[in-house]
Amino acid sequence: MKHSLGILVVIMGLIFGLSSFANAQGTSNKGTDFWVAYAGHIDGKLSRMTLFLSSDVNTTYKVEGFGVVIESGTITANVIKTV
Repeated sequence: MKHSLGILVVIMGLIFGLSSFANAQGTSNKGTDFWVAYAGHIDGKLSRMTLFLSSDVNTTYKVEGFGVVIESGTITANVIKTV
C-alpha cells in the first residue's frame, strides 16, 4: 500500500509538473485564416451571408471561396468592413 501511494504521488507530480508546458487555444479572435460555414440551403436563394471584418491596424484583406477571390481591399484601423 505504501509503495502504491508513492507511485501515485510521482505520477501526480509529473502530471502537474508537465501541465505548465501545455498550451491551449487562445481566447483571441485575431488571425489570418478562417473557415466559415454557409447554410444557404436553409431558405434557398433568399439567404445572404455577411462577414464583418475589423483590425486594430490598417491592413488589406482578401475573401476567397473555392480558390476564387470574392472580394479584396483595405481595412482602416478600428473600422468595421462588411463583405
